[in-house]
Amino acid sequence: MTRFIFLILFALASTVSYAQFTDDFSDGDFSANPTWSGDTNNFDVNGAFQFQLNAPAVNDVMYASTPSSSINNAVWEFY
Repeated sequence: MTRFIFLILFALASTVSYAQFTDDFSDGDFSANPTWSGDTNNFDVNGAFQFQLNAPAVNDVMYASTPSSSINNAVWEFY
């Protein structure tokens, strides 16, 4: 019974909570608002406004990052 109540409360909390940081790339740009840094020449925003890696198929390390003050309580979701 306790697990059921916890699951119900968790489901309710997750539907009414809001992110502290979100970027849906709807402006088609990741160089401003917010500014992403890293290997920015290897990333692109596609026609569906998804941030994607656009680099040669080689074994290498690529990264992109943006400052966030909410990193301690963050959930990152990738498509």
